[in-house]
Amino acid sequence: MRKVLVLFLAAWVAVMANAQVTLEPKLQTSNGDDSIGVLQPRLTQKPPRLPKPHPWKAAAEVVGINTFVHCYDRFIAREDFAKTTLNTIRDNFKRGFVWDNDNFNTNLFAHPYHGNLYFNAARTNGPNFWESYPYTLGGSLMWEFFGEKTPPSINDLLATSIGGTAIGETTYRISSIVLDDSKRGWDRVWREVVAGLVNPVRLVNRLMTGKAWLVRTTKHKYHDHDAIPLGFEASAGVRYLAEKGSFEHGTYNPYVNLLFHYGDPLSDESK
Repeated sequence: MRKVLVLFLAAWVAVMANAQVTLEPKLQTSNGDDSIGVLQPRLTQKPPRLPKPHPWKAAAEVVGINTFVHCYDRFIAREDFAKTTLNTIRDNFKRGFVWDNDNFNTNLFAHPYHGNLYFNAARTNGPNFWESYPYTLGGSLMWEFFGEKTPPSINDLLATSIGGTAIGETTYRISSIVLDDSKRGWDRVWREVVAGLVNPVRLVNRLMTGKAWLVRTTKHKYHDHDAIPLGFEASAGVRYLAEKGSFEHGTYNPYVNLLFHYGDPLSDESK
C-alpha cells in the first residue's frame, strides 16, 4: 500500500513539474502580461476574478461530502458495504489495495461522479485545475479506507480521482457558461438552477456565500463567448444493425446524438 501511495505522489509531482498548459482563461493586460488563469484567449469582457483560495474550507467540504454519502448509504439505503467499524478500517490498511469487479455503472460512472464532487469542492473555493486534483485524490483515499468495509480498490481510486477530475472540470466550465451575475428575477433563477443541476457543489457554495443572488454590473459573466465560442448539435434517427454478416437479419434501433463544441480547435489563441 505504501508503494502505491508513493507512486501516486510521484506521479502528481511529475504532472505539476511538467504542466505546460493551464486550464482557465487568462486576462490579457495592455502590456501583454497575464494576470490570472490558464488558456490565453483575448477576453472582451473580463469575468469575475477567481475567488481567494480557501484550502481548508475545500478540505472540510470533501470530508462533508464523504460523511453525507456514507450516512445515506448506511442509515437510509442500509447498504452492507457501509457498515464500517474500527476493525474494518484497520483491516483495510492492513490488507491494502485490491482490484474489484463491480459493475460498469458503479466503477465507471458512480465513482467518477463522486470524484467530481470532491474536485468542485476545491475548484469552486478558489484553487485552480491542478490545485484541485489533490482534493479529488484525497477524498477518494478517504472513502476507500474509511467509507467502506470492503478492501480499498485501486481501480476505484483511479476512476474516482482521474475520472472525477475530468468530469469535474467539465461540469465547472459548463456551469460557468450560464451564470451571469447581472441578471435578476426569473432570468437569474433559471441560470442558477441550471448551473446547480450541472454542478451541485457550486450551487451550494454560491448559496452559502450569497453569490447566488449578488447582482453586479461589471465582471458579471463567468464565460467569454467571444474568446471561447460554443456550439451545439442534436440529431435523431434510426439505425439498422445486421446480424451474422447478413443484411436479411438484424434489428432497428432509434438513436439520439448530442454534440457540444467548446472552443475552437483551430484557433491559435485557445487550444
